[in-house]
Amino acid sequence: MDKNKITISNNQITKDEINGYILQKHNKKFLGIFRFNIWVYETANQGKDNRVNRWLKKTIGQKPVILDTVQTNTSLKQIKAYLNNKGYFSSHIAKNIKYKKKKAIVNYNIRLSTPYTIRNISYAIRDRMIDSLVTSDIPQSFLKKGDIYNAYTLEDERDRITTFLKNNGFYYFSKEYILFHVDSTLKSHQLNITIDIQDSKKQFANNSNFSETRSHPRCFINSIYIFPDFSPEVGTNVPFDTINSGNNRYFLYKDKLRLKPKSVIRNLFLKKNSPYRMEDVQLTYNRLSGLGVIRFVNFDFSSSPDKKSTVDSTWLDCHIQLTRNPLQRTSYGTEGTNKGGYLGITGYSTYQNINIFRGSEILNLKLKGSLEMQKNLGKSQPSNEFLFFNTIETGIEARFDFPRIVFPVKQERVSKFSSPNTSLTGGFNFQLRPFYKRYITNLSFGYEWKQSQTIAHILSPFEINSVRIFPSSEFTDYLNSLKDPRYKYQYTDHLIMALKYSLIFSNQGQRHQKHFEYFRLNMETSGNSLNLYSKYIDNTRNANGDYTLFNIRYAQYLRSDFDFRYYNAINPRNLIVIRAAAGLGYAYGNSKSLPFEKGFYSGGANGMRGWRIRSLGPGAFRDTSDANFDKMGDILLEGNMEYRFPIYRFLKGAFFADAGNIWTLNTNSDFPDGKFSSSTFINQIAMDAGFGIRLDFSYFIFRIDGAIPIRSPSLPQEDRWIKVPAMQIGDIIWNFAIGYPF
Repeated sequence: MDKNKITISNNQITKDEINGYILQKHNKKFLGIFRFNIWVYETANQGKDNRVNRWLKKTIGQKPVILDTVQTNTSLKQIKAYLNNKGYFSSHIAKNIKYKKKKAIVNYNIRLSTPYTIRNISYAIRDRMIDSLVTSDIPQSFLKKGDIYNAYTLEDERDRITTFLKNNGFYYFSKEYILFHVDSTLKSHQLNITIDIQDSKKQFANNSNFSETRSHPRCFINSIYIFPDFSPEVGTNVPFDTINSGNNRYFLYKDKLRLKPKSVIRNLFLKKNSPYRMEDVQLTYNRLSGLGVIRFVNFDFSSSPDKKSTVDSTWLDCHIQLTRNPLQRTSYGTEGTNKGGYLGITGYSTYQNINIFRGSEILNLKLKGSLEMQKNLGKSQPSNEFLFFNTIETGIEARFDFPRIVFPVKQERVSKFSSPNTSLTGGFNFQLRPFYKRYITNLSFGYEWKQSQTIAHILSPFEINSVRIFPSSEFTDYLNSLKDPRYKYQYTDHLIMALKYSLIFSNQGQRHQKHFEYFRLNMETSGNSLNLYSKYIDNTRNANGDYTLFNIRYAQYLRSDFDFRYYNAINPRNLIVIRAAAGLGYAYGNSKSLPFEKGFYSGGANGMRGWRIRSLGPGAFRDTSDANFDKMGDILLEGNMEYRFPIYRFLKGAFFADAGNIWTLNTNSDFPDGKFSSSTFINQIAMDAGFGIRLDFSYFIFRIDGAIPIRSPSLPQEDRWIKVPAMQIGDIIWNFAIGYPF
């Protein structure tokens, strides 16, 4: 079978929709050129029957698809049923098979009929309470007058009404009580829909064939029983110690309570005397499951024996069973590194305690050591190598995560719906490099919370980084010869005390969301409070005229950047991703330039892939020296576009193009033509394009991207665009990375 072809009389129904109902799929071509999988299968099949050939046939090869007319006829029936469900009744559907050189092409020809539209929508609801609720929520209905009839929309409406009622106390209600009566006898390509919500049925035990109907009971929460150390083997039919935490909330435990009640209560959204709400149950489930100490969460509702139920209302007791994770974990590992083409090896050891203060607080400790080969900034390299590595690095990091806001304010004032988290991080790092020793100390304190399902905030009111460096005498002379303070300060003692804020928006995963967006805005400032202290209290400067704290010069700057991404799903397998990023940093007061680690760079696996990391720019600057500086700037502009498509199973591909650059805010003699100007920056935009291969194993994605610079602003004006005849394999820049670039 060579291929399936689909012809549709108009574009109201897409070919992708119809293709999903064609049972027999043809063998696909590799990169649209030839059927590589069939070639592998037939080659292995004709060879010897050994382990290698059997593996090739099973994993890479694909058996040729032989035309089966029974399946094509079944496909016609499925397509017809689908079109009827979409409102295109009595559409003409036919198939035509063409044979050529033992190959068959199946043509599915579809001529759509005039679709049926909805004329009127009415309701038949006998339960007064349900009738009042459902009719009040009609504006949220998926069914609208004038819309084309769609059976799948009816099913969505059934789910919507069921969810709505379950969120208003009707715990026992199910979608089987909702029926749709469709009247299509109007002879005008219109139809009427009646939504019939039936009463509850009570079955009598002594006569299974006899039942009576009655109103659906509305359910209310009475008591909540929490088992913080539940074991399926033991169950709940054993003696427990009990703690009453108020409002009919009881903790039942054995031996010792290892989880503080308030750490669970702050994540409960079920309340005494309130109607049952499925949303509250799901939210409670998500919040409890998000606690590191909890492995499994199970809810069990039953009629409460403490309160008398009536025909119209029922009282429920909720049993929440929590199964805990092991409290402590350790892990060890090694990994290879590749920073801008310089190889290295890293070893690490981690320790985690997920309930260190009995409130589901998480402690992470990490010890790390690495060996790397780094470039030498154009100077002759001292002989302090270990094997062929010239850089030794070791460090320790500790992080505490608290599932609440740690602040001198009552927790009741913090919305539980915001899913708050507080983190405290500290670390120390030692680096031994060819020309210097460097000690880096950092400490940060911050909060994370959600404003809604799509908006989140991160605030770090306190973040401090201290860098102490001890250069060799030869390297000190070299630093003194530099003009640009950015690179000089990179290798001198400095202190950063910053305040950071991030706003994150993402609507990925929202219901009926085919396309989605991601946006992140970061803002950061440093040194302002220290500068006020220095000016009005301390008022002393060092020999270079800088204010200091603990004899270390501190940085003062403002910095902001954003990252916007738009994901357009052409179909479930093909995706177009567009990204735009920009950043601006401004140094003032106690700083002549942005700290090196706060500057912007371009190039590398996640940005301008036609250039090595930190090798592009700034502006039209062309590096003719052998110093090999990392290129940094105060301004970043970048845009990326990527088309992602499947090739075979876990093998996926992508075509991409990148455009952007970095610039300095001020004229710099070390980087001529690197300053940003509104009249010239467009002409200094770099461009690249390429193709990528991705091994997507869901839990692990390995990526190889090959890109060629199409436009290089560092070249003379007449030579900036690539000359296709002069292209060579050596012009390709290869990037190896884990995960997608954006």
